[in-house]
Amino acid sequence: MMKAIKNFLIITIPTLILLVIILEIFFRYGLPACQSPVSISYDENDMFMYDTTFQKEGLWVVGKFAEVQGKWKVNNYVWNSEIDYSKKKDPNKKRIAIIGGSQMEALTVDYNKSLASILRNEVGDKYEVYRFGKSRAQLGQMLHINRYVNKLFDPDIVIINYYTANALGSVMKTNRIPEFLQFDINNNKVTEVPPQKQHNSPLYDFGIRFINKSALLSYFIHNLKLRNNLVQSEIYDWLTGKTEKNIKVEPKDEMPDILTANKYYFEKTFELNKGKKVAILLGSRLAYVYGEMQMRTRDSLLIDQTTTLTSKYNFDLLRQFEPFKKDWDKNHKRFNHVVDGHWTEYGHKLAGDILIKYIRSLDTQSLDTLEYN
Repeated sequence: MMKAIKNFLIITIPTLILLVIILEIFFRYGLPACQSPVSISYDENDMFMYDTTFQKEGLWVVGKFAEVQGKWKVNNYVWNSEIDYSKKKDPNKKRIAIIGGSQMEALTVDYNKSLASILRNEVGDKYEVYRFGKSRAQLGQMLHINRYVNKLFDPDIVIINYYTANALGSVMKTNRIPEFLQFDINNNKVTEVPPQKQHNSPLYDFGIRFINKSALLSYFIHNLKLRNNLVQSEIYDWLTGKTEKNIKVEPKDEMPDILTANKYYFEKTFELNKGKKVAILLGSRLAYVYGEMQMRTRDSLLIDQTTTLTSKYNFDLLRQFEPFKKDWDKNHKRFNHVVDGHWTEYGHKLAGDILIKYIRSLDTQSLDTLEYN
């Protein structure tokens, strides 16, 4: 027994330590591990932001062979962008704000190759282009971002990158994200639940920083999406009470609440942006573009409602499906990474072309006489 303990202390532990050191070096200088921005701080507007005391730029990586890589950089207002933002507007230019979720955060491409960068490069002589994207943002948080943007930057044109996924995750009771503004829906009545500041313990903050400092841990958690896989697993369902006696509980029909949330979002977006030009960049699941699956009923219901609401509030509707489908049929070049659902540079370029054509169509009118809501 004593011999086994001695061997464990003298041989096993040092071997494990050496292995960890070797893997740490390998994932730092060989196969790159993800350098994730840390989002655990808030600004004075209750906006969940990156913690700039930790890291201001890095390399986002996804895939066991680091197939997806994108350089990110935090600007002066703590958004992923190659340019700093200013409250003061250029009197000779109109200001465009693009609001969205992870596609607009655009961590999977270099910070200067996003849709917003492509648009800015083409129309920057007449327009300032700012983007505001946050991963996991659903309709409540997108509304919160819109209020923040209007308060600080007063854009003339608001472009919202809308996906049905933003709406499908917008009901608080089925998708709780306490750090975001969310919609609580009861009997068709919507109540806004403000962001709940998470006062993390020093131990938790240390753990987050330790994971992001360790290339080995970052590789398993971010490159391999270990956290995402856990959340989608049956083990997670059991831990969170979504199973009863080993029988998975099917959720009730959420669509009535989701459609109520979607209607409320468009109503508030209209009220918030009176006097501004508003465009909805309506995204599509790329599986539909590639013909890999038929459109699901819930997506169809949301797209139909969104099309109706866009017309009701006199928003401009920019559909991604048709130009993406046309390009796919012609070139058969994917717009997203195989190991990740987000756009490649090619996807951002095509989406950027949609916005370039739209903004140039506005140039047929005087900058001072654009038809606003």
